[in-house]
Amino acid sequence: MHDAVTRFHILTTVFQFHMSLDQCKHLLAELERMEVYRPSRHRQPFEQGVSTFSRFTLGLGLVLFTILLVFAAYQKWCGELEVAMANFAVGIGIASILFALLSLLSPLVLFVWYCLRWKSITYRDLEKAFEHDFDIVESLKQFPVGTLSYTKRWLETKVSRFERRTSFFFGSKTAAFSLLFLSLSLVDRVGGFEVLSRTIGHKINAANFGDWLAVWALAFVLGLSLAALVMRRLTAKYSHQAEIVGLALEAKGEQA
Repeated sequence: MHDAVTRFHILTTVFQFHMSLDQCKHLLAELERMEVYRPSRHRQPFEQGVSTFSRFTLGLGLVLFTILLVFAAYQKWCGELEVAMANFAVGIGIASILFALLSLLSPLVLFVWYCLRWKSITYRDLEKAFEHDFDIVESLKQFPVGTLSYTKRWLETKVSRFERRTSFFFGSKTAAFSLLFLSLSLVDRVGGFEVLSRTIGHKINAANFGDWLAVWALAFVLGLSLAALVMRRLTAKYSHQAEIVGLALEAKGEQA
């Protein structure tokens, strides 16, 4: 009888562990579907209108420029344009330039608008960010406190691992950008992109072995810099998820 009770407790513990594991995996899946608040997706009507106008004028300018290229090709390969058609082509060219200028001036209008209304804009952005995170926290309150606490701790541990790994290989936080600029300077040292393309296009031999060594070193440095940037991005992502879970824990504690 005692053995049966012991086995029952063991099975119950294993079952509870698997249930907790499934809940943690479900929580991680919810966090993975979570989107970070982006101000560009919550623009005011005026911002959206100016951006739409900028894209429309740029597209119209490109269309007119394409038509102008057609006239230019006809002039070059098929013969002289008539006076009326030539004047029409000139008008299209001027209109294309004007629409391109309008597209470039639109961001300046937005900049002036931001300068005049920066207080209300920043507060509205803060409010929208709060609403965005609040909705996510409310959806995470369905999970037990133990699941939230363990997942938060695991995410913080994951972030610490990434930071230690990045610091071990790359040192400071700006090392990734330093490596990236170093790789670009190495391109100039080895003779520019023309030398690289010429080296990669030929097999390795005694004459170009030194150039191939430079290409390998450049690829290694560039790979390190890109890897560091990716790890920084993942660190920021998991840090944000841990912060959201922490807010959910705070909300559940207040609720209790």
